[in-house]
Amino acid sequence: MVMNKKEISKPLVIVLVIVIFFSLSFSVRQYMRIHRFNLLTTYRQVITQKIIQNHGTLTEKNVDLISSWMTFEYINRIFALPADYLKNSLHISDVQYPRIPISKYAKNHKLDEAQFIAQIKTTVGGYFSNK
Repeated sequence: MVMNKKEISKPLVIVLVIVIFFSLSFSVRQYMRIHRFNLLTTYRQVITQKIIQNHGTLTEKNVDLISSWMTFEYINRIFALPADYLKNSLHISDVQYPRIPISKYAKNHKLDEAQFIAQIKTTVGGYFSNK
């Protein structure tokens, strides 16, 4: 009994469609759970609390930790800066401030990311020297 290609591929396609459907369904459910319980924000808050508990707020000695993935809000929190300090010092008028990552802000405003991060580090360091 010889099976032709159509007979073999039809059940295989049906199985693949079912597997893809269940995979997508599972992925959407997982995403909704993460979103509903706000797990990403909670994780970020836990990390911030751990830093503060174990080391206190960061100071000018720690500005090298500033990285492109960080939001302005996160930098304000871990360095205990006033909420609008970076906004005013760097003349930021973006409506997404303070929740925009440094990398996205630099890209949106056509800034060199490395130079912008260096400017942020200098500005944060300046806050502590003027304090």
